[in-house]
Amino acid sequence: MDQSWTRPRGLVLGQAPTPPPTVSRFPRGEAVHYKEHATKLGVPGDAILGEPRATSTGENVTNTRALLEQRGVAVASAVLVSRPYQQ
Repeated sequence: MDQSWTRPRGLVLGQAPTPPPTVSRFPRGEAVHYKEHATKLGVPGDAILGEPRATSTGENVTNTRALLEQRGVAVASAVLVSRPYQQ
């Protein structure tokens, strides 16, 4: 699988409080660990935005949209990755 990064795209990593099932695996918060993993795979750090204020998945979507709008990024679609039990 080609893991090269296409520059026009970016990542936004948001995080609500780390839930009990994953707190031992991600003690510094999921977004911190995901960013480190993404940069190890070749995603430039400046292509990753963080959204740390959310307290739920819904808030994360709202806050992320505002974050992107502030930077002049028009969003036509998005991919949301979540755990199966988060609805």
